[in-house]
Amino acid sequence: MASSTFFSNGRSISGEVFSPSAGSAFPSVVVAYGTEAMRDPFGVIIRDFCSELTNHGMIALVPDYFSSTGTAPGFESVFSKKDAQSRFDHWTAVLNDAVAHVQTISGAASGRTAFVGFSLGGHLVLRAAVGPSVKAVVDFFGPLAPIPQSVILQSGVGNLPPVQIHHGEDDEVVRITNSVTLDGWLTAHSVSHEFHHYPQNGHPGQEKLKPPGWSTHSQTAATALAIRFLKDTI
Repeated sequence: MASSTFFSNGRSISGEVFSPSAGSAFPSVVVAYGTEAMRDPFGVIIRDFCSELTNHGMIALVPDYFSSTGTAPGFESVFSKKDAQSRFDHWTAVLNDAVAHVQTISGAASGRTAFVGFSLGGHLVLRAAVGPSVKAVVDFFGPLAPIPQSVILQSGVGNLPPVQIHHGEDDEVVRITNSVTLDGWLTAHSVSHEFHHYPQNGHPGQEKLKPPGWSTHSQTAATALAIRFLKDTI
């Protein structure tokens, strides 16, 4: 793992970079963390996922988009109603700027980039991908509400590239109804997509409050499906 920086809205944004050990013309993936940023258990899940991407010939960039607004990880700060719309706009802009930046990293191919988002990051990459900047989106248990830009996402969903959705059926943090609704929007707009749901699985970290959580077995299976999807689309 290495680090890289780029500018978004006049602010320097750092990111973790995962690259194959040798070669060139690799497709790239911008990976968006969720409400807890890179704190465990998400940090472990996201870094393991990015390492698997490199094993399959892809470059991954995890931008620290919270730094663009000085937001600390955690539900209260991330979902504070004060300046919520502006905050989410900034984060979406960072992710789009990250798409341009990742293609400048040594070994990256031009024009072959996808988004992957976990939890809150799942929503943000869907919002960012409404434009023509990426070839595909993978959404891990992303919410639709209560988020300021859900209506904007719904109105632009027909412009999305191919989408793959993953969600635990027993998720008490971001209920699977969010992904069921998204699946319906995508179907209504004839957007190519896949929806994978996992019985007896919740949200990462949920097991501390109300089992079950997101199992290692499900993450392994979902990672394999995501890699297959990314290879097919980018």
